[in-house]
Amino acid sequence: MGFLQDFFGEKQPTVETAYDKAGRAGWEIEETGESYTVHGVNHEGKSDSWQFGPDEAAAMNYLLDHKLSVDIGEQYRLATYGPDEPADYNEAVRRRHEIRDYRIEKHYDEEYKPGWKRLLGL
Repeated sequence: MGFLQDFFGEKQPTVETAYDKAGRAGWEIEETGESYTVHGVNHEGKSDSWQFGPDEAAAMNYLLDHKLSVDIGEQYRLATYGPDEPADYNEAVRRRHEIRDYRIEKHYDEEYKPGWKRLLGL
């Protein structure tokens, strides 16, 4: 049933997919008894850890999806605009929205795309 769900429906987050995402993000997941601890870096650039229970695979994946999509957005921002922020407030807001839309499309749409769309290259 899992194969059919992944092929025809949206891919569901699991502990296994969280381990894969953590590896791609350069983070680690530690299994602590029946729970999981994700070790990474917070928004201030400091080492941090997050605890998840055995039934919180979706929440763990959500954290890791956010990290991966932010990385994609940062790469896009640097490649498109460079490291400087615009002085004009409206331009800064426009860029943030553009970057957010780009990272959502590139990460979430690809990460959760059903198998049939992957097969057809959509």
